[in-house]
Amino acid sequence: MRKFLILLLFIPLVSFGQTSSEAMQKLQYSKELLKMELITQKEFDSIAVALKDIILNSKIVKEEILDDGFYITNKKLIPEKFAESKTNIWGSALTIGIGGGGTKSYLIGLTSKNKLKVKNQELTLKINQNVDVAGNKISNISTQQFFSDAQSPNDFALVKLNKNIKKKERWIKTGSMSLAGGFSFQIKKKLYIDFEWEELENNTFKIKTNLEPDNYAFVFIGTSAYSNNSIFTFTVEY
Repeated sequence: MRKFLILLLFIPLVSFGQTSSEAMQKLQYSKELLKMELITQKEFDSIAVALKDIILNSKIVKEEILDDGFYITNKKLIPEKFAESKTNIWGSALTIGIGGGGTKSYLIGLTSKNKLKVKNQELTLKINQNVDVAGNKISNISTQQFFSDAQSPNDFALVKLNKNIKKKERWIKTGSMSLAGGFSFQIKKKLYIDFEWEELENNTFKIKTNLEPDNYAFVFIGTSAYSNNSIFTFTVEY
């Protein structure tokens, strides 16, 4: 019986190896066997030396779980919010309501703090799928964005930002006004820029773009409240 127990403890050590947590668990088992006098002190010491060596030499590897959001390499994009929005009512009035009016939303600064190199236009989108009390999957990113569940890059529009050098600001049209279409709080579909993406493991998506040097942003398209929405801006540069 004693030989069988010792063999049971040592086979994993020799044949397959084990983690430090497994070794610590076996060490605890060995102490219990010693207390029960199923193994001798000498046998316990021999087992303990082998297990201690595994524990001390094991590398503790922690799985890094990325927060929700967009990344360039391992750097998370810092989201921005529009500083203000302005509606041009006179533009519509002067064209008798046929067109011209609309809302522009502005960002402070000529460039984003997030930089993407022209020759390496790859981004990563991480969407952690949590579960609510009803068992429905939800994303942490929604708590930052004032929008409903984001499931993939398809829930975001890639757009180019205009620039006003004199006022040191970036802007995009987030609403339009016309007699035919009324007032619409939307970024028009014609402003969307195509991009490629593929799904990796663990709710992670790789995004590839082919953009000229300028200012851009990913905007969640599940809401019309752009003035309250954080957007993921970045500047493509050489």
